Amino acid sequence: MKYGILIFGLCLFLVGCGGEDVTDTSTSEPANFTFQLRNIDQQLDRNRVDLNAEVNTTESEIYYTIEQGEELLHEETSIAIDEVSSWFPIDINYELAEAQISAEEPPIITVYVKDESGERTNPNYIPVDVK
Repeated sequence: MKYGILIFGLCLFLVGCGGEDVTDTSTSEPANFTFQLRNIDQQLDRNRVDLNAEVNTTESEIYYTIEQGEELLHEETSIAIDEVSSWFPIDINYELAEAQISAEEPPIITVYVKDESGERTNPNYIPVDVK
């Protein structure tokens, strides 16, 4: 129980840090895109992770990966955003192996946008509550 509260608190802290404007260091002017997540709901039913949230971004695509420690569980996947600059619902679903559920470190879902050079920007780290 105490690990679940710790993971939930960490999740809230990390998600809250992800909605800042990005600055392009080459020109020192704010970049022309934003990315925010809210209303994050995560469920684990047997081995299936279902993550539902709302995203507000000026980009037409967002991306996510799922990692556990140094291991990449799910490669980068894009999600098309139909309603740019307004809150848009997203769903991420993934089947975990039994070894991934019982591992010491929880899987982490990273949701982000990319800048003009293709680099991850404004990542939001969402730990999967497997306990």
